[in-house]
Amino acid sequence: MEFLLVNNETEIDTLSASGFEKSLINSVLLLFINLSMGSSILALDEVDAQASDENSTKLLRILLGMIRDTDSFSHVFIVSHRKDAVEDVALAYPDVLIKEVGREAN
Repeated sequence: MEFLLVNNETEIDTLSASGFEKSLINSVLLLFINLSMGSSILALDEVDAQASDENSTKLLRILLGMIRDTDSFSHVFIVSHRKDAVEDVALAYPDVLIKEVGREAN
């Protein structure tokens, strides 16, 4: 399957999209697949892995905004290893539970 990213009047093949653009496309696709299947739970694992730190924050904010707009999921789990992005989202969405899981020493 091939997608075209349309920005204003410019079409970009997703093969040449930036890491942020690919992450956004993949995340939105997963979101809408879950919506179309009627799922009440959404789990996204490291959807921001290919994005820069700055774009990771943008991506998480976009996703949370879209998820809230749908009001379809009873539980949402988003895994990210970008500490700054997670802290920013925690400030922007104070009612969202943020859980940091640490590693135990061996």
